[in-house]
Amino acid sequence: MFNISQTLLNNLGPFTLNGVKVSDIHFAEYGDGWYDKNTGKWTNPEGKTSTLKILADFTFETAAPPVPEPSTWAMMILGFAGVGFMAYRRKRNGSALTAA
Repeated sequence: MFNISQTLLNNLGPFTLNGVKVSDIHFAEYGDGWYDKNTGKWTNPEGKTSTLKILADFTFETAAPPVPEPSTWAMMILGFAGVGFMAYRRKRNGSALTAA
């Protein structure tokens, strides 16, 4: 005989598994066994194949991807502009030196 109680299911949650919060675990449906509401136990008789469905609420806790602040964007654009300007100057000065 196999017994599962609602109290046992209640003691399992809430918990987090790989960023998913599991809570409100409860019996949903059963077959070939029986659920006694007085004791809160689901019983599967020995030698029987039965079905027990247990439901739970799942909450996915995902973090928003980081987004640079406006000042960071401004510094990146100024940096790229500075690198581009230095490459432009080097190209201009380099061609003048080879001609001389």
